[in-house]
Amino acid sequence: MNYVFFSNFKHNIEDLIEQKNSIGFPYVNSQHFLKVFDTFCNKYYPQATLLTREIIMHWAERRPQEQLRTLSNRISPIRQLAKYINSIGNEAYIIPSGMPGKSRRYIPHIFTKQELYIFFTVADKYKYNLASPVRHLVVSVIFRVLYCCGLR
Repeated sequence: MNYVFFSNFKHNIEDLIEQKNSIGFPYVNSQHFLKVFDTFCNKYYPQATLLTREIIMHWAERRPQEQLRTLSNRISPIRQLAKYINSIGNEAYIIPSGMPGKSRRYIPHIFTKQELYIFFTVADKYKYNLASPVRHLVVSVIFRVLYCCGLR
């Protein structure tokens, strides 16, 4: 996917993407984040010609409801951009490698027998719907297959 960039970092972003593509990285998700960063720079720092600590740390602020993994995915391409800019002899602030930190490991919930009983009782009581005439029959079967096979 090709984006059009408009900020003062346009050429650096385009060159980074071209470099990544030339060595075999599709760089699709990162292109998206670089486009969002480009828009961010146009909005908040339209005159900036250097990737300063202020710009980078403003970008790296955790948004409300944002998970650490999403934040990490959002700042990683910007870290790569800063490294690229430094590698071609210009100055750019590089986000520290330990940032944003480690996300907490997901701990699955194991349903009690009572919770399973309530869940399947509700699934069994699914009402007939004219728009989907067999849904009330399929819902309880699908959930039981998922449960019995250990799928989530």
